[in-house]
Amino acid sequence: MDLNACLAFVTVLECGSFSAAARRLRIPRSTVSARVAALEKRLGTRLLRRTTRQIAPTDDGSIYFDQVAPAIRTLREAEFTGASGDKTLHGSIRISVPLDFPVDVLSQAIASFRALHARVSFDVIVDNSVSDFVSDNIDLAIRGGNPGSDDFVARQIASFRFGLFVSPAYLQQRERNEENLAQLMFEDPSGKAQALNSATSLQSKSHHAVTANSFALLKQLALDGGGAAFLPAHLCEDEVREERLIEIDQGRSATPEIGLFIVYPSRKDISSRVRKFSEHFVALLEETASN
Repeated sequence: MDLNACLAFVTVLECGSFSAAARRLRIPRSTVSARVAALEKRLGTRLLRRTTRQIAPTDDGSIYFDQVAPAIRTLREAEFTGASGDKTLHGSIRISVPLDFPVDVLSQAIASFRALHARVSFDVIVDNSVSDFVSDNIDLAIRGGNPGSDDFVARQIASFRFGLFVSPAYLQQRERNEENLAQLMFEDPSGKAQALNSATSLQSKSHHAVTANSFALLKQLALDGGGAAFLPAHLCEDEVREERLIEIDQGRSATPEIGLFIVYPSRKDISSRVRKFSEHFVALLEETASN
C-alpha cells in the first residue's frame, strides 16, 4: 500500500482540485496527479472524474474515500501532536446550512468555539441545495424537514412548529374565507415540496400562488398581501405581536412540526474538531431554548 498515493487522493477531494491539493501537500501538481493515477492503476478502477472545471469522485471513488479518509485524518492528527502530546484542536470545518438558518445562532456558535480553539477555521456554505458530502467536502450540515439520504448519519437537535400566516388586510379582502387564500409554500431546490405541505388540508383548498426556497421571501410576501404563507412560527413572533401578521390555523389539531437535524457523512470516524464543534453547537441550542 502506498500511503502517499492515498494521501494525494484524499487531499484532492478535500481541496476540490489537484492544484489546491498540491499547495496543501507542498509538492508539484504533477506529482499529485501521478500519485492518483498510480493509485487508480493499482486498484484497477477510476476514482475521479476530471473535467476542465470540476473534479468529482466516481462511485468507486466515493466508496474508497469513505474507507480511507478517516484513517488519513487519524494519521494527520497523530503526526501533528507528535512526541509533544499537543492535543490542541486544529484544522478546518466545512459546514452546510440552509439559506434561512438564523445567522445569530450560527455566528455565536462559531465565535464562542474559536475563542476556545483558535486554530480551528470554518468554511460555511449557505445554500439549500448542497447535498453531496464527498464532492462538496462537507464535514457536517444543518438540515430541516428531511435530513437526506439513508447513507447519512442524522441527529435531530430541535423541532419547529409551522403555521399559516397572513396579513390582516389580505385576510379581510378575502372575506376571511380560507378557500380563497393564495398559498405561499416552501419548496426545496429539487422541486419536491417539503413534508409540511401535506400536513394540512389547506393544500387541497387553495392554489399555490408562489413557491420559493426562502422563508424570508415568503414571509415578506405575506406581509405585502401576496397570500397566506406556511412559515416557522418563531420567525413570525414579532410580526404577530405587532399585528402585521395573523396566524389563522391555531385551532388545527395537527399543526405541522418539522425537525432540525445535524447531519454527518456516513463515515466510521469523524475528526475530533468536528465532533467537539457539534457538541458545542447542540449545547448552545439547548441553552438558547431554555432561556
